[in-house]
Amino acid sequence: TVPDWYVYTRDDNAGYEEYGQNAERVNNIAKVFPVFFILVAALVCMTTMTRMIEEQRQQIGTLKALGYGDGVIAVKYLAYGLMFTISGAFVGVLLGEKILPWVIMNAYGMLYTGMKEYLTPLNWEEGGLAILASALCTGVATVVACYKELAARPAQLMRPEAPKNGKRI
Repeated sequence: TVPDWYVYTRDDNAGYEEYGQNAERVNNIAKVFPVFFILVAALVCMTTMTRMIEEQRQQIGTLKALGYGDGVIAVKYLAYGLMFTISGAFVGVLLGEKILPWVIMNAYGMLYTGMKEYLTPLNWEEGGLAILASALCTGVATVVACYKELAARPAQLMRPEAPKNGKRI
């Protein structure tokens, strides 16, 4: 009798195929995850800077009354916002590209034996884009909020803002 020969490739191995599918899932998540982080960070920065500038109406009015130009006042708030945005984004890139991948790979490492070392290199191109995007969002939000307040005269800014129609005092 002639024996039957069966030739299997890697793709026929269920464990190998599952490993590839898990890698593809993690890759797809890695493409979407940073977008949500940046959108949430942009929303928080926009809200924070807008609210801070609105709350400092009287200080802005005082600076305008003392003769400071609109550009100088706007640069003060822009520098404040960008200083914390860039430093926070830099720390976020370092932690996000080192710790988060390590946690995910450690979780998947429980399923597969023989994975003793995890390589998590820093991707400075994408990290730089994330820092630039967060700085841009904060900068635009700050300039828009400043422009709105700086359009008023110093006397209007030094008075408390009038309540909106229909609100109680």
